[in-house]
Amino acid sequence: MLQITYRHMTSTDSLREVAEEKFARLTSHFAGPVRCHLVIDCRTGHARKGEQFTAHADLTIGREDTRIDATVSHAQAACAVREVFARLERQLTARQERRAAAPIPEPISAMAAETQVA
Repeated sequence: MLQITYRHMTSTDSLREVAEEKFARLTSHFAGPVRCHLVIDCRTGHARKGEQFTAHADLTIGREDTRIDATVSHAQAACAVREVFARLERQLTARQERRAAAPIPEPISAMAAETQVA
């Protein structure tokens, strides 16, 4: 489920389509429920920088409530949305690699059975 909040700007179909496309790609890796709250904020910045768009995404995966978030600022809203989902994907990839590299502990019952046999 993707929820998009626009602050200080009106919603556009193109931004919604970009966000839905990137969210669909991100969720294709997971079988369980995935929720994402995307906030797109437009603030008028300094006179030299013009408008600055900030995209913040809060991603919750599965029933164990694994939460990952990312924030990006950019001069273009669509670029900020694309980059925030790219950051989420990098964080998820790194998290999966860490989990795969971590040793899996043996169940306590198996360890107790080994000590009784010896």
